[in-house]
Amino acid sequence: MTRNAAEQVAFGSGPHACIGLHLARLEMSAIFRALATRVERFHIEHEVRNVNNTLRGFKKLIVSVE
Repeated sequence: MTRNAAEQVAFGSGPHACIGLHLARLEMSAIFRALATRVERFHIEHEVRNVNNTLRGFKKLIVSVE
C-alpha cells in the first residue's frame, strides 16, 4: 500500500504477475481485430520512447487514422 505507483512494472512476471494480465491481453486483441476491419492505415505522427530496461514502449505516441 505504501509503494510508489510510479515505480510499478505493468503486469509484472512470475509469481507476482497481475491477475488481470490475460483478460487485458484478450481485450487488446479484440480491440485490434475490430480496428483492423475499420481502419485502412495508421500514421505515426510523433513518438517518444520510454527508456526502461523492463518495459519497451512509448511515453507518448500520437497516431492519425485513415
